[in-house]
Amino acid sequence: MTQAQMTAYLADKVGISKRQAKSILDELNELVVRQLKQ
Repeated sequence: MTQAQMTAYLADKVGISKRQAKSILDELNELVVRQLKQ
C-alpha cells in the first residue's frame, strides 16, 4: 500500500480531508522515527 493509498483510506474511513490524513500520517511517521532512535 502506498502512502497516497493509506492517506485516501484513512481520510475516507475517518471522514477527514486527505490533507488532514496526510498530516496525521507524516506526524506519526516522525514519532516512530524519534522513538526508534532512542
